[in-house]
Amino acid sequence: MSFTELVKHNECWRDVVAGRPRQWKKGYKFADDTARMYFLVSGRVRLVALAADGGEKTLWYLGDGCCFNETPLFEDNQEKNLIRTGDARFYHECMENCYLHTFTMQDVKMLGKERPELLLNLCQSYATKVTLLSQHLVSLSLESQLTRVCKYLASRLVPGSVPLRARRDLSYREMADLLGMHRISLYKVMRQAQDQGLWDFDKNSDEIVILQPAVFFEEAHTMPPLA
Repeated sequence: MSFTELVKHNECWRDVVAGRPRQWKKGYKFADDTARMYFLVSGRVRLVALAADGGEKTLWYLGDGCCFNETPLFEDNQEKNLIRTGDARFYHECMENCYLHTFTMQDVKMLGKERPELLLNLCQSYATKVTLLSQHLVSLSLESQLTRVCKYLASRLVPGSVPLRARRDLSYREMADLLGMHRISLYKVMRQAQDQGLWDFDKNSDEIVILQPAVFFEEAHTMPPLA
């Protein structure tokens, strides 16, 4: 789960999207100090941690049917002062043109009274994000670069593919950032695994063919998908 892209985790919120969603252009950045929650009707965004020295780290990607920026929405001033004691800041960035609906705190409170299951869904998805972030931290701290690559690819397997294939849906630079590696190191690890017969891929291809599934899943610390 460490490098899983979240999709449709808040799909029930689609039912309460009123009016036509607004388009936000690729590259637009949402700061973490705005008390607005966004529902991703369509598109893709990423959460980025920005250090005081300008360094950036991608934490995860979100797809259709997900809410984001819910944390600033629920912070009061006292909590915000406690949370902002560190140097890191966070923002969400549109990775493509996205259609979003905006919810204010007043909107969320009103909808929560009318449909409590919406608030429960936010709690569930928030718990998933906390778990994802914890696993991500453990993986970056304790696991080898090859294991991280295998975990990433295991979360992007093409269902029913024979031979088994995985999608490379990020550029090598974005993939390396997500996995806590340099782009050159990532490519070196992938080439070494190819030389050892674990998989086969072309630099310009967006798919990797898994040649040794048993070894691959053992390295990824996960079970093969059910047939």
